[in-house]
Amino acid sequence: MIVIVYKNQPLLSLDTYKEVLTLIASYPFPLPSEGYKGCNGKEQYFNIATFADKQILKALTPKIRRFTNEVMIDNAFPNRLSLLIRQGKNVGIHLYGERLFLNGMQRKNLFRSLLNGHTSCLRGQCEIDNTELYQRNFDNDEVLHKTMLGWLHYFSQEELEKRGGFAAFELNPYLYTERIHDGLYVQVGGDDPAIFDTPEGERLLVNAINALPLIQKD
Repeated sequence: MIVIVYKNQPLLSLDTYKEVLTLIASYPFPLPSEGYKGCNGKEQYFNIATFADKQILKALTPKIRRFTNEVMIDNAFPNRLSLLIRQGKNVGIHLYGERLFLNGMQRKNLFRSLLNGHTSCLRGQCEIDNTELYQRNFDNDEVLHKTMLGWLHYFSQEELEKRGGFAAFELNPYLYTERIHDGLYVQVGGDDPAIFDTPEGERLLVNAINALPLIQKD
């Protein structure tokens, strides 16, 4: 799953969404089958030919865009690839296509491309399901107060300030970091997230998390 959250703005421009959708459409995803827009519990379905279809931009009315600041690409469903532009369950644009597995490098490249193209990113992640790993190594209180890293992340300066600043990550010996825009790209391990299914990868992730300070709550 890839999630990009944009900084709060009164209205994200259509150009921003157009650039994001054009980038996604350039990847070898199967053609999408349908989409729907939802706002305040109302759904309206429409047919689309590509992930950059003009119907998507047409559906991104000012009302939708005012409440929308997240792009999520979810490949966890058993029979579809889901692209969501949304904030909340029923607010935004939902697009569906056939399921496609991207390898680690393809997911990493797509995540970094989404980050590099837009300076308004607040935070992002290219995630794996670490639920059982977290349960084995952290109690509930730790999960609430630690930065629960996964594989790839982005934190803006605003988000870093809550987590100990740039130095907390750049001096962490278990992380690869790179400054992008006003924030930091953070990677645990190499280009294959399957390492976290091994004892070595689990230790690496746990050590990386434990080496960071607790999150400073507002």
